[in-house]
Amino acid sequence: MKALRVALEGARALNQNRLRTLLMMAGTVVGIAALLVIMAVGKGTERKVLERVNNFGPRAMMLIAGGGKDLPPPDLTVTTLLPSDAEAIRREVPGLDIVTPMAWSFRMGVKYETEQIQCVLWGVEPDWHEAYAWYMEEG
Repeated sequence: MKALRVALEGARALNQNRLRTLLMMAGTVVGIAALLVIMAVGKGTERKVLERVNNFGPRAMMLIAGGGKDLPPPDLTVTTLLPSDAEAIRREVPGLDIVTPMAWSFRMGVKYETEQIQCVLWGVEPDWHEAYAWYMEEG
């Protein structure tokens, strides 16, 4: 009996303060929706990071000349790793599936007809796409 009386009193209070009730309900709905969006974005980001980690694999490693100082990006003035080093790693380190050197240059000007942009240019070997599971769409 007491629970029924409390429910009726609550319904009466909600009915008497309709605008306040509407605003409270709207705030609750917006808050729950915001939490759902934040959680969905977090889960999507987590899944994307795990995909990248899994694509690289447990039997792979990345060596970057100048790395450990300013990652990212590495110190571009250091050029101590050469293609011959990649060959030596390929020969000497057992268990590596793919060894693929790469080089990149930042803020390179690229011009096509009348358009000019600054971009990052990557120089890679054909195996690079297999190592990272990043494939070309076209081109």
